Amino acid sequence: MDSSAFFCEYIYSLLNGSGSIFDRVIMNVTPFHLPKYVWFALIAGILLRLWLIFAMPLQTLPGSIPAFNDEFSHWNNVLYQRDAKGLPHPDRNRYSDSTLITGSAEYWQPILYYQLSATILKVFTATNHGEYFIRLFSFLLWYLALWILSISVPLPRMRDAILAVGSLLGATLPASATINNDALLAVSCALLYGFSALLISRKFQWHDFVLLGAIMALGAYSKLPAVVLWIMPLSAILMSGFYNRFTKWVRVLQIAGLVFVLTYSLWAQRLAFYHSILGISNPIPIGFRQAVVAFCYSLVCPWQEPWSSYWVKLPGLIYVIASLGALIWGWHQRAKFLSGINVQTRSVLLVWGIGGGCGILAWLINAIMNHQTEARLLLIAAPALVLAVCWSLWSLPERIAKKVGWCVVIAMCLPYLSLLR
Repeated sequence: MDSSAFFCEYIYSLLNGSGSIFDRVIMNVTPFHLPKYVWFALIAGILLRLWLIFAMPLQTLPGSIPAFNDEFSHWNNVLYQRDAKGLPHPDRNRYSDSTLITGSAEYWQPILYYQLSATILKVFTATNHGEYFIRLFSFLLWYLALWILSISVPLPRMRDAILAVGSLLGATLPASATINNDALLAVSCALLYGFSALLISRKFQWHDFVLLGAIMALGAYSKLPAVVLWIMPLSAILMSGFYNRFTKWVRVLQIAGLVFVLTYSLWAQRLAFYHSILGISNPIPIGFRQAVVAFCYSLVCPWQEPWSSYWVKLPGLIYVIASLGALIWGWHQRAKFLSGINVQTRSVLLVWGIGGGCGILAWLINAIMNHQTEARLLLIAAPALVLAVCWSLWSLPERIAKKVGWCVVIAMCLPYLSLLR
């Protein structure tokens, strides 16, 4: 099969969910055969996002939704790319109260999302509300990411959890309803998770070499945290049963070389301009209690004002406690669950677990260094976390699991009632 035919088949399998390439990984998942609670979560999440996209004004400080205040900085970066192109001046690249006020806190980000958004903005130059089209761009990217994940999971019941949580959980709203490069990061992460699953099921061919290199580079040019997930496809190659150890390491080195070539300009440009491949930060100190509260409440509601409401406090605490309980119960039931799945599925879950673990470690390091503990920053680990938390559901009969699913969906809706006061 030539490269163009392979690429077309790969894209077809992404869109259709039953292409021959994915058959051995997703076992002919039919994306439209979803439980009713998943459909409810999808429709409610879409309607909520559309309301936010068109009803919420572009936020500036002081604003009514502080959690969305960095949207102003993302918007300014889009305007900068539209007018000037290139990296903004490093003096406008420091985290502090003033950078949020001036809308320059996000200038250090990789510029791919902003260049794409600037192109969209140029197409709609006749309108005075170009920010709505960029928000819609983020919205479409987010649901594209959910679609890719839904057809990449090894088991159908895992797909239900990914779609329901990814559509309705409060922490997902900033990335998918505002001007924010997290939406493009979500697509990059979904492709890395999906392609890692693909590599478990088939021999590594040169078509994979090109596509994997492009996907890994896309992650770096989208947002730097995606680099953490590079370990997943490389681990998938090393765990493959189709090659000996020497050949596996050769493949890994080949991919590493290709990705270095594709991303060299990104690192060189950032080092020359910012003297660091990372962002320049000036963290604002917060206490341990504040950090825990920010994580629990931002998990279910991205707005800060309603955090004083019990509609947010109780679901936030319940979600954290229930998730810890589900992880413990899932670990207790692991033997029963693992006995019912094949070796390839186990390998996919292990590779995803490696990616999720590295994502959590990166989140902890960022929390310590930059004092940022919001749940939305766990995006790169989110697919693995959702599957780990929902692990215990797969040991339950399907009828009971659906009832639990409805309880989870209703609990995700409760924090939004705090907006009615």
